[in-house]
Amino acid sequence: YFAGSYLLTAQPEYEVVSSTPILSAALGFAVSTQRDSSWVTALLADTAKDLLLRKTLLLAKWLKFTTKENNWRNDLLKLLITYVQDETLALPLRFRCFSAICSCNDPGLNWIFKKLADSKQYLTRHFGVLGLGAVYDKNNLSLLQTTLNDPSDLVRYAAVISIGMLLVYESLVLII
Repeated sequence: YFAGSYLLTAQPEYEVVSSTPILSAALGFAVSTQRDSSWVTALLADTAKDLLLRKTLLLAKWLKFTTKENNWRNDLLKLLITYVQDETLALPLRFRCFSAICSCNDPGLNWIFKKLADSKQYLTRHFGVLGLGAVYDKNNLSLLQTTLNDPSDLVRYAAVISIGMLLVYESLVLII
């Protein structure tokens, strides 16, 4: 934490931070606890030039520690959701953005994944259905059962996985 706090005295160099995992983790934790991080907003605005989403995914690692009061958190979530829906983006990058969204523990994830599951694009529906299982809300079970009739094999497969995740989670809760 103290290493990250020291780095916050000036805008850190992205290349230095991204090349050192320990430094990245320390800075990420320090940034997540501070409300005003204007340089993070500037870094987010600069992500349009980054074809491999390196800066976005670095910030996404910090998302799970970030409080809702941070001014850049919602901007990053919107950007990640946009990337998940972008069919021109490579599938592994879309999956990394999706996993970052899943790990942020935002209370609005259920609503976000329901919107994604209602998309016309089959890959976006796939991400939405997987996300509905990842939030472990048993109220999503009826919606997941209706997606078993989706025209896309990939979406139906995701529905089976999500239903399995919900049932395993529920059975673990009963055991514990």
